[in-house]
Amino acid sequence: MGRFVSPITDMKSNGHLLFFKSGTNTALETFKDELEQINNPTNVPVGPNGNLGNVFFSGSAKVVYFDQFNVQYAERDPVGGEKELGDFSPWDSIVVYDKGDFVEGSDGNFYQSVGGGNVGNDPTLVDSAWKEIPFNGIYSAGVSYPIGEVAQTTDGGMWKSLTANNLGNDPTTDDGTNWLPASSKKWIPKSSSFNVNASVNYLVTAATAINATLKASYSIGDPILVKSDPSSVSNITLVNSALSITNNEGTITGGTNITLKPGDVFKGVATGSTTIARFEELPIVNIDNIDFSKLDNPLLHVYAKNDLVRVINEPATSLSSIRNTTATSVDINDVLRTAAVDFPREETTGWLFEGSVPNIFDFPDDFSNAAWARVNEILTPGVTGPDGLASAFRFQNAAAGEASIRQLQSLSGAGADGTVSFWVRATSGTQTFRLQTAGQSPTDETATEEWTRFSLSNTSATGTNQNFGIRTDSSNNPIDVEIAFSRMEELSFPSSVSEASTRAADNQSIPVEGNFRMSEGSIFLKADVIGDTGANQTILDIHDGTTNNRILLIRNPSERISLSITAGGVLQASLFTAFNMDAGTRYAIAVNYQEDNVELLVDGVGIGVDTTVSMPIGLSTVNVGANLNSASQQFGRIADLRFYKENLTIDEIKYLGGQ
Repeated sequence: MGRFVSPITDMKSNGHLLFFKSGTNTALETFKDELEQINNPTNVPVGPNGNLGNVFFSGSAKVVYFDQFNVQYAERDPVGGEKELGDFSPWDSIVVYDKGDFVEGSDGNFYQSVGGGNVGNDPTLVDSAWKEIPFNGIYSAGVSYPIGEVAQTTDGGMWKSLTANNLGNDPTTDDGTNWLPASSKKWIPKSSSFNVNASVNYLVTAATAINATLKASYSIGDPILVKSDPSSVSNITLVNSALSITNNEGTITGGTNITLKPGDVFKGVATGSTTIARFEELPIVNIDNIDFSKLDNPLLHVYAKNDLVRVINEPATSLSSIRNTTATSVDINDVLRTAAVDFPREETTGWLFEGSVPNIFDFPDDFSNAAWARVNEILTPGVTGPDGLASAFRFQNAAAGEASIRQLQSLSGAGADGTVSFWVRATSGTQTFRLQTAGQSPTDETATEEWTRFSLSNTSATGTNQNFGIRTDSSNNPIDVEIAFSRMEELSFPSSVSEASTRAADNQSIPVEGNFRMSEGSIFLKADVIGDTGANQTILDIHDGTTNNRILLIRNPSERISLSITAGGVLQASLFTAFNMDAGTRYAIAVNYQEDNVELLVDGVGIGVDTTVSMPIGLSTVNVGANLNSASQQFGRIADLRFYKENLTIDEIKYLGGQ
């Protein structure tokens, strides 16, 4: 997209310009910036001195000039970046291409321009200026397909080639060796015995008994799906020679086969080379079957935007926090924000919860303080930091060779985890640098002109008298960066972005007495964790002020999602996932309970059921991010927390989870 330069230099003051698509009277959208993020008004004003502000647009335009009395005095058509060659013409080195233009490269492939003013950039050589656009053809048995090429078959299916020189292998009858569906929703039909490959959805219609043979091993994360068509008249034997397969009813070992009756489904994921976690098949979400009245009227709804808490028939209900310090977080635009004392930290993915962790660095925001040992450096304060204030420092070499800023600090002992983090920005262009932690060989990091937080973690060998900081790269190239908000903490991951000292935990408390139905109901929330603390991380603790009556949802030290229910001081139920709650992944968690039945569901998949539960009574408070004793603190986010007075259906749970 190019900037508009008026062919008329003596524009009349206080007038305006109108822009249309070239050769038409159709209004053309224009912008104040080249990134097309800030719109100009329809009537683009001309200033008192005859000056025109920035105007950007794609393609060519017709521009009409008006004076301050709205009288037209000129028209020009075309103006802008109109090119003489049409889309999909061979690339020409002298043509100025607009954003979105298509050309054919010298290699015979087609490319689309990723920006405006694109001239002289050969699409086969400059991938920052062009992106290749593949076009999918109809499958032909006489064509040899390379790996990754997509072809369409006459039934409308799209298929991706898995092998080189893929010739004569009909995708519709292939067993997954040479072709896979380009869409994971595509089912491969089978009516005779076959081998079960990963990442293939098999739909089996069996007129007679057939075998589907599982491989002896799979790669971790491989999905396996075999579905017996309800119209089948015979069973499928899932032949299992070596795999250990776990589901809600227990574990079977290698050598034990599985029988699938018509309509049955085997759905699982490889958790190891010879281990599979099996899940029950879920119905596709049917919006028509969802009771939106129920979904829109929870007893309690806590979520990340605007309304923090809403409880029916409880107007005095409020959210309280025990975090008696300010704390920072990062908004959707990566801008550093500060949450006031006892106020939750709202991010776009939910509330941010973190435990109380000291910043081991002394004077972590003041690199000019004597607490920092500095070598061969020039340090300039007063630079604008990621918070928009003069909180950063410029860090340069004073002479050739290594330059560094560091502190000698101690962790609690040998085997302790430590993480050092800095906000870094290149003064111009890009700059390479290193973070320093004892016992860890750092790799070079690259800073750009955008503020970015960099971190490095290690396990300490001794725990005492170790250097932590920032320095030149491995080749001691000259450094010129801006740095801010250092943090050193005993964690295996970086926590909050800029707290200079110890931050109190983010435990939130919500009173729910009288609005938590015990005979039947559902709890639904979305949660994630930032990293592994080696201890319990409390997601929810719903209790009566004691540990005798509670519903406790945690990420346990084995990194599993765990639900426990206690009534009258007696443990009633303990359900947990067979898979890890991975750091950085958001999970939709639901608990359904009715009389003595309790079920835990994650991402719409049933994890376990207990049918002998006596539910606790008198539950009055929900603690989020830590338990009722402010311990077992969570490092992660909670979003879209809801309580319902009825059980949610699978469709409703999947709908709330965004599936």
